Amino acid sequence: MPRFQQAVDALKAGECIAYPTEGVWGLGCDPKNKQALIELNKLKPRKDGKGYILLASSLNQFEDFIDTKVNRKKLMTKWPGPHTWIVEVKNGAKAQNLAIQNTIALRLSNHEPIERLCSLFNGPIVSTSANQEGKEPAMTKEEVKKNFPDIFILEGHLGGLSKPTPLQYLDSEEWARR
Repeated sequence: MPRFQQAVDALKAGECIAYPTEGVWGLGCDPKNKQALIELNKLKPRKDGKGYILLASSLNQFEDFIDTKVNRKKLMTKWPGPHTWIVEVKNGAKAQNLAIQNTIALRLSNHEPIERLCSLFNGPIVSTSANQEGKEPAMTKEEVKKNFPDIFILEGHLGGLSKPTPLQYLDSEEWARR
């Protein structure tokens, strides 16, 4: 528990952290903290027009970003689990550089480290693979340490996928990544 509390404290302090996801190691921060998002962009410079994913442990953690009531039935056909939906942002949502063309990528995870982290944080976290743009995502804690030596790393195990989760548009059901 102390490591999880350290991770939550780091998120609340506006820091970026690394953590195990379903398939690769991830980097993330508090999506409502603009300075934390700036720091994440410094850690992992990304091409313009590329958004981040939000991870959560419960559907209601996405209420500030999407209309969970309207989308609930379809979202829950593949959640909780290792599936990322791209969903239209709710009117008035403050998606602070997370939304791309009025959509946002979301995953309701049942991977224990993510589920526990988001539950203790009491909200969603930003997620991106722990790698430099164009490089392979980190598959071990040692790779994360090598590439991001100053970041807090939440101990844990990957979920068994051999690559990042699939991305699918909720409305059209088209795939952005399989």
